[in-house]
Amino acid sequence: MSGEAALRLASMKSATQSHGDSDSAVKGTDHDASKFKISAVRLGYYEDPFLTKLVDIEEDTPRPPPIFHRGSYARVMAIFEATKKFLLDHQHIAKVQVVSLGCGSDSLFWRLCADTDVDSRSSYFAFVEIDFPDSAARKAERIRQDALLSASVGSLETGTDPWEGEILHSDRYILMGCDIRDTGSLMTRISRVTKRRLPTMVISECVLCYLEPRTTDMLTSKLVSHFDDLSWISYDPVGSEDSFGRRMVENLAQRGCGLPGIHRDLQGCTRPFHNAGFCTVHVADMLTVYNMILDTNQRRRIERIEFLDELEEWNLVMKHYALLWASNAPSPTPPFDFTKHRTESRANISAPHHPYV
Repeated sequence: MSGEAALRLASMKSATQSHGDSDSAVKGTDHDASKFKISAVRLGYYEDPFLTKLVDIEEDTPRPPPIFHRGSYARVMAIFEATKKFLLDHQHIAKVQVVSLGCGSDSLFWRLCADTDVDSRSSYFAFVEIDFPDSAARKAERIRQDALLSASVGSLETGTDPWEGEILHSDRYILMGCDIRDTGSLMTRISRVTKRRLPTMVISECVLCYLEPRTTDMLTSKLVSHFDDLSWISYDPVGSEDSFGRRMVENLAQRGCGLPGIHRDLQGCTRPFHNAGFCTVHVADMLTVYNMILDTNQRRRIERIEFLDELEEWNLVMKHYALLWASNAPSPTPPFDFTKHRTESRANISAPHHPYV
């Protein structure tokens, strides 16, 4: 290893150690979210035979309250439907790309491949997942060891990234280890496995809220400058300055999870994307997404699974999460009609000690 390489590796290890406790807490939120998702799947909110193969959940885990199941459903389906629409809108193109930042144990790639509307037999889309090196290594090992997971991925090749650990890749799926806060290294890796001229969607699901604003600014600026046709779907908590939002931030801080990237309102969520140069940015709170954007028949179906009597709390929690879509394309097609957003008053309710995300 050259002297320059050794210095770089040492610098990255030092930065990782300085974030150690916080990083562990953030990784723990992935396990919590997976626990709620698996519980929702077991009750029939939606189908996902893949998630239990990617993460271990104790069988005797107490069932979460209905609000966690319904919130998980809304989160999962919003990201799924937005990504699916992106793929279907571009099926006439030879190749498109999806890049998932901070992917954790997410099963989106496999659920898309299993969807009958998506042409899973072709290689017209490439799916790139990026997470902490240790998290990516664990996920890679589970994929290699499971026939159902590896079947969708296709013929696998494995190698070692000289800086960050394991890489798993096929012609349509790539799993990389990288600390996305190191935007220089991140762009090097993304540039190596993607093509800048192909239509690309970036997914950040509960990721930007954990980043310092200056890091998000660099990340959005570099990605929008790199890809000629970029869409971005993001899901994050919002509303940090009312009593509910402050309590939510405090609860997570007690678990070691700071939220330096949470915005005070929906307009604040759009600012990094506008500043980065995205031509179009839309955002809606998740209550609006659930009530007015997600499929009405499916919503009626899942509301019959469990009775939810904490409607005031449900409305308040969902108003404190946001779905954002941005594009640098000259004539973009949003995945949803974001013009349906409406403002609702907020009651003075205490934030749940363990938010569902």
